[in-house]
Amino acid sequence: MADMRIVGIFSGLDTQSIIDKLMQLERKPIELLQQKEARLEQQKAAWQKIGQDLNALNAVLFDLTLASTYAAKAATSSNTSVLTAQASNTAQPGTYNITISQLAQAQSVASGAFSDPTAALNLSGTFQINGKSITVVTTDSLNSIRDKINAAGAGVTATVVLQQTGSYRLIITSQTTGSAGAISFVDDATTKVLQSLGILTSTGAIANQLTPAQDAVFTVNGLQLTRSSNTVTDAISGVTLKLQSLGSATLTVSTDVQAIKDKIKNFVDKYNALMQDIAEYTKYDPNTKTAGILMGDASLYQLQSSLRRWLSDFVSGLSYPYNSLSGIGITTSGEAPTLSIDDTKLSQALSQAPDQVAKLFNADSGSAYPSQADGVAVRLRKILKLWLTGTGTTGVGFLQAKDNYFSQEIRSIEDQIRSMEERLKVREQVLWQQFNAMEEFLAQLNAQSSWLAQKFAQLNKQ
Repeated sequence: MADMRIVGIFSGLDTQSIIDKLMQLERKPIELLQQKEARLEQQKAAWQKIGQDLNALNAVLFDLTLASTYAAKAATSSNTSVLTAQASNTAQPGTYNITISQLAQAQSVASGAFSDPTAALNLSGTFQINGKSITVVTTDSLNSIRDKINAAGAGVTATVVLQQTGSYRLIITSQTTGSAGAISFVDDATTKVLQSLGILTSTGAIANQLTPAQDAVFTVNGLQLTRSSNTVTDAISGVTLKLQSLGSATLTVSTDVQAIKDKIKNFVDKYNALMQDIAEYTKYDPNTKTAGILMGDASLYQLQSSLRRWLSDFVSGLSYPYNSLSGIGITTSGEAPTLSIDDTKLSQALSQAPDQVAKLFNADSGSAYPSQADGVAVRLRKILKLWLTGTGTTGVGFLQAKDNYFSQEIRSIEDQIRSMEERLKVREQVLWQQFNAMEEFLAQLNAQSSWLAQKFAQLNKQ
């Protein structure tokens, strides 16, 4: 049963208001702890965002440590209506003059004309396409024969086409281009279903050939080649040719400068995102006199300083200007500070000295810690390893240690708040008991006063 509360009946005091104000004073330490907890939560969230930035940066830096990144090749055709191409990293730079005199195509044949593709043809018998037997019964129509051919797995595709009003034809097309994909038809000598369909003549020849089976014929720098497909993967090592039409084109295989630039730009973008977040969390606004949530955090300044130092330092063993980021057009600017790219300068460096640019990023001294012999991407990844995964047997990086610290501090504060809340409940009950006791005492005094007044009144009457 709840304690009975006597609210100022005899004292005339606003007991509820007095106790509420006293409890507000008592709650001040809790409010301070709650403010501290809120700030720790904000700091924890800020560090988690820094962690996301570091992981994103680490991922793009990994790309820049790979030799394959700088081996990317591009194949450019002077006439894409004649020829297109793709080059793998293994392709050798060079120029190739290609002339296409014949495209590969799949054989396609047609039946005779039929007025209704769904009507029974009154044909029966068995024939073979590429060695696969197809049996026709008298109730089969042009459509059902099509379906049986497609179900036979003969390496052909059958379709029924409306050539003109009242004229349907069965079209059989090889699924393989080139002369090797020529379709083999064998008709039954007795039932002659293929002859009745108008696919074969009485001599067994194809009656209606739409396209013959033929190979692609083309020359590469004057050397004639024949292939069964218009997609050619073995004419030029590391290059896939796609023959489009008859004609000539010049194919140029070179370093894919744009692909490499895109990965370098990804690195710059992720690095800038990190620096901008650090600047935001550590800034001070003199106008509003407000500080960033991580202002004064020495470890964050240490991270920023370490990254900036190893980013701008020269890479030993490389010749000028390829021994620093600024030498290839990547410079520092702004308050954050962030990186910016001189696109022309970077393109020139990649075109003129791709191997040097590669080493600028991916040279590796083999040391666990960054050194001048390391490329920029390797250095930064070694720094980030300390933050993301740590070293030694614990495998705990600085970020995880930070997160653990904030979590422990927040739990400790929550425990303190719970304990203080329990004490305040007791304190409030004590205050109510004290005020109730005062009211009861005043009630007794009031009763005694009334009794005395009554007695004095009786005496006066005597």
